[in-house]
Amino acid sequence: MLAQDGVIDTPEAALEYFERAAKDGEHAAYRASAILLDEGRGVPRDPERAANLLLRGVAEDRGTLIKHLTEATNEWSRDTLMAVQQRLKTAGFYASAVDGLPGPNFTSALTRWRNGGFNADVLVN
Repeated sequence: MLAQDGVIDTPEAALEYFERAAKDGEHAAYRASAILLDEGRGVPRDPERAANLLLRGVAEDRGTLIKHLTEATNEWSRDTLMAVQQRLKTAGFYASAVDGLPGPNFTSALTRWRNGGFNADVLVN
């Protein structure tokens, strides 16, 4: 989209643009960055990095990303969802199997993460 508009000319540049925007408070950019990394859209697939971005977005946005992660799970690779679950497990919020599948325990863990559980120490590659 940005390339079509002449704003950004490569997927790598788009990823950098989205990551900068996210750090500057544009919460939707976390999701945009994670999509590129999850799908490997012109950049190497990186579910681990996508998971980090998703969890940062969950902690900072107004709840939109939790809804997306729990209701539109078919839009994310199982590898990325598993990486999110593993980080939530490491933080002590997720006790179920790390299987990349949604469910009430996944939703609860994301909600707990969002409501004060953010721990940057678990956001590793």
